[in-house]
Amino acid sequence: MSKTLVSFLLLFPWIMQGKVLTVEGGNINNYLRQAESGDLLIVKAGYYKEKIVVDKSIELRGDGEAIIDGGGEGSVITIKAEGVKVRGFRIIGSGDHLDEENSGIEILAKRAFIEDNILEDVLFGIYLKEAHGSVIKNNIIRGKDLPEPRRGDLIRVWNSSNVEISSNVLDKGRDMVIWYSEGIKVLSNTVSHSRYGIHFMYCDDALLRNNVLMGNSVGIFMMYSRRSVIERNFVYQNRGVSGFGVGLKDLDDSVITDNFFIDNRVGIFVDNSPREEESKMVYLRNYLALNDVGIILMASVRRNFFYDNSFVKNGIQVEIEGSDTLSTVVWDKNFWSDYGGFDEDGDGWGEIPYKLVRLYENIASYYPTTKIFRLTLTALAVDFASKVVPLIEPKAKVVDLNPRTYPIYPEYKITYFSEKSRFYNYILFTIMVLIFLGFVVKYANFGEKFK
Repeated sequence: MSKTLVSFLLLFPWIMQGKVLTVEGGNINNYLRQAESGDLLIVKAGYYKEKIVVDKSIELRGDGEAIIDGGGEGSVITIKAEGVKVRGFRIIGSGDHLDEENSGIEILAKRAFIEDNILEDVLFGIYLKEAHGSVIKNNIIRGKDLPEPRRGDLIRVWNSSNVEISSNVLDKGRDMVIWYSEGIKVLSNTVSHSRYGIHFMYCDDALLRNNVLMGNSVGIFMMYSRRSVIERNFVYQNRGVSGFGVGLKDLDDSVITDNFFIDNRVGIFVDNSPREEESKMVYLRNYLALNDVGIILMASVRRNFFYDNSFVKNGIQVEIEGSDTLSTVVWDKNFWSDYGGFDEDGDGWGEIPYKLVRLYENIASYYPTTKIFRLTLTALAVDFASKVVPLIEPKAKVVDLNPRTYPIYPEYKITYFSEKSRFYNYILFTIMVLIFLGFVVKYANFGEKFK
């Protein structure tokens, strides 16, 4: 069948009236050889120890507990035809050779649809190569029990545009990594105990929404991309060596909005973003709380705009590396938990500007070796002494002319994407309730107005 005809039939699937083949015991590959494009293979519950190659546009559907075991060698399922669907399997036992990129499912063709599968004991989970227009949805993927440097990526997308990755649960892998792909949507996934929860490079027009990134070395890292939207994500307790909630390097015209960044080493890290002269970066209604550092901005940062964000009890609210201030960075209408001003008329806005002034931070900007004392009693003593005996007036690193006197919360919606992954949402819900109750106690003052 020619590629043109296959593409036409995939666009109009009702034309294809394929037959239904039922696999019950035996060898799946034998039935694949009998099948034709458009057929449905229903694989009954059972244990199938074999590696599968799908080279026809068919649907593979597991009925019950259908287990496919690759035997610890190579990739378990390899897809070479367009429009293949794989649903309802438990896929285990890929090889463990990083140089061979052994995977649970390897996709080498367009418009694959991979849904409702459980992948365990796999090196790479689902690997897409030039698989444009594919959908990876509602899968649970757990990597091999290996040291982090030896793990593979539980989802890897290479040169595959317009891919949707939604409602998956990933645990104990290396990264979810997307390279050289445009128009990617990453929606309502949970990634935990990995290196980089989500890692983008050279990917324009990406959307990351409603994801949960917790317990990783880094939550999200975006590099060399344009027009990214990062919104409504919950990024919690990512505490590796760098420990970024989100890292942004060489990004242009991107929006970071309505996210929670809670208890990371660094909530948001920004380096050389934007990189292009006419570009900008916008941060709106993000909630940064209990991070060691709320935001780190490198000295190269320009044209960053921070509006309506809440900075709550971070060890250091904002740190600027290698500079006292950044003249083209705008701070406006943000909440700062260390604001020392007042709200005389009770309208929710401070009467005097918020200024982030810390002598220790100014010293650390010019003498990086002193950062070893960050978040220690030594740093607190330096700041205290500068206030008691103000012989040196440090420069304000941040000035917000219109500070809020109460925090605002992101427009965040918990998404229940799988019965098997609700546990993660219960954790998320509990954390959010505790944060909310904490601020009710702190700011409500038993019925009085916010102060």
